[in-house]
Amino acid sequence: MLQENQKFGCLQTFLQYCPQNVVNLQLQLSKNKLNKKKIIDLSNRLSSCKSLTCLNLNLYSNKIRSQGLAFLGNSFANCQNLKHLNLNLFDNYIDKIGMIGLGIGLGNSLNLKTLQIDLNFIGQQGLSNLFNGLQNTKTLTNLELQIVGSKILQQGASEIGSGIGRCSSLKNISLYLRSNEIGSLGVSDLCFGLGQIINLSSLTLSLSQNNIDDQGIFGLCNGLQPIQNLVSLDIILNKNQIGQVGLLSIGEGFKRFKNLKILQIDLRDNNIVHQGIQNLFRELRNYQNLVKLELLLNRTKINVKAQKKLLNIIHKFKRLVINKLLF
Repeated sequence: MLQENQKFGCLQTFLQYCPQNVVNLQLQLSKNKLNKKKIIDLSNRLSSCKSLTCLNLNLYSNKIRSQGLAFLGNSFANCQNLKHLNLNLFDNYIDKIGMIGLGIGLGNSLNLKTLQIDLNFIGQQGLSNLFNGLQNTKTLTNLELQIVGSKILQQGASEIGSGIGRCSSLKNISLYLRSNEIGSLGVSDLCFGLGQIINLSSLTLSLSQNNIDDQGIFGLCNGLQPIQNLVSLDIILNKNQIGQVGLLSIGEGFKRFKNLKILQIDLRDNNIVHQGIQNLFRELRNYQNLVKLELLLNRTKINVKAQKKLLNIIHKFKRLVINKLLF
């Protein structure tokens, strides 16, 4: 009989008591001081869980090194029924060599559909090694990648875009890249890569605090243009240098997504004035299938009188089921 749900916060307890026929497993092992031997024990035990379909593995801050990651990657490949993996590797000692082992393991996870992974920066080559493996996972439809505050710069963003662009089976992507000094060229490269996934239906891009200006927004919109089946788009751009020209690019660029139903844009703390938002609204009226719109405009240069006028405009969008405008 299958054991549906198991949760452990101690490695030793997991090794002793976890049934091999577990289906849904949560391992909260952050700050557990896992040395090489313990990682091998963990990996071997996971490999024996042949019925495992969903694994939430939190290894935050364990000083795991590259060799340990190779063992983990192999254990994921051995769990042939694994469909959903949430893996937190933030604050470990992982480099480009470690990403080879992890990428190969994930690439050999034949039924993997959903991958959520939290990393500190692993270098341009490390990102390439990860995606070289992931591109072999033909069943992967959902990807969430979080790399925050790691200064990946333009080169890192370009590598992420290029890598994801090779994972053609993806339908839903969430990228959390806050505070990485990507810049306008970096976001252009990133979105050019994402634009290769032409059947993408849902995209979340968190790009706050990345020195992105109007030129970068133009590159973002231009890069995403080939994605014609996009239904849901959530763009987080707070604390950048976006102005009136950038808003015009958003308005004109996103209306190319003919199937777009859900649009959420966070533009807090940017160089936005009343005229720029009016231009954006003028374009939004042409979004024929849009039913949910959310705009965050806190701490911009829009005065109170202009705010009231904009609220009146948005309330005239009759087809919207949900609309949210925050100043």
